Amino acid sequence: NQSSTDTMPTVDMSSSDIDTQMFNDTINTLDSRFRDPNEVVFLMNPDQVQKYAFDLTQREDPLGASVIMGDSDLTPFSYDVVGVPEWPTSYAMLTDPENLAWGLYENMELDQTQDTDKVYENRLHSRNWLEGQFDFQVRNMQAGVLVENLAAP
Repeated sequence: NQSSTDTMPTVDMSSSDIDTQMFNDTINTLDSRFRDPNEVVFLMNPDQVQKYAFDLTQREDPLGASVIMGDSDLTPFSYDVVGVPEWPTSYAMLTDPENLAWGLYENMELDQTQDTDKVYENRLHSRNWLEGQFDFQVRNMQAGVLVENLAAP
């Protein structure tokens, strides 16, 4: 675990699968000020979510049956698990989604065309193309935990 305010605390899974211990370690790594289960969620690749759900179905108890039947949400320790398409499979994150930001920067270019067949055919005012650069950032590094080195799903 790291404590600098410019780096996010981490949990290293050493190529292990997602399991209950990972959820517990990640929650305990997050500063208690940020642990509101109504705001904070686990973000990970949908393939990892599916693998975790499948692993739960292997349990011979009521939870395994309810996951298979779709009667149980994946909410370890009352925290939601959200599958994010294109999220890298070797990482997960526990944070409030509002803690993640993206912004446009540098020169924004707008190209507008009014005199084309496509504009006339569809009775449009114009066709527009917007080009620019954008980047992602974490607003408060201490309000999240990065889980790294997850086993492939």
